[in-house]
Amino acid sequence: MKIHGQELWADVAVEGPVLDDAGAILAALHAGAAAISSTVLSEHHQRFEPEGVTAVVVIGESHLLASTYGELGLVAVNIQTCSASMDLVAGLEAIASALGASEIRSMVVMRRLDVPMRVVFQGERIALRDGRLELEAGALQGFSASAAIR
Repeated sequence: MKIHGQELWADVAVEGPVLDDAGAILAALHAGAAAISSTVLSEHHQRFEPEGVTAVVVIGESHLLASTYGELGLVAVNIQTCSASMDLVAGLEAIASALGASEIRSMVVMRRLDVPMRVVFQGERIALRDGRLELEAGALQGFSASAAIR
């Protein structure tokens, strides 16, 4: 079984002005990059009106990305690497700590070319501020009968 990389998706509950602070979002992504011992190559951010930030830190192994949703009290985080050995959860924890997160829900995908995709879902439940989105630990149960998730 050869793993060719991994990707983490997370919803991070965050309150306050940090959700509209590009510098703070980039600093959090740099903390995540340091936590996974990656090499930072470049960064970019885009502010949106009336609020919101999307930022990316490009690393030698791929990227760390964050998009904020002030109306939801949410930062959507994506960490992707071509490395099977990097601890992406440690990177997420560093990002969440830098942002002052109150809750984290995440999913890690291990990329393998020889078998169907494997998804690992972590967390129990998070209801976002306006109630429009809610994730539950059992959300992936509908796939459990297929060979797509092992």
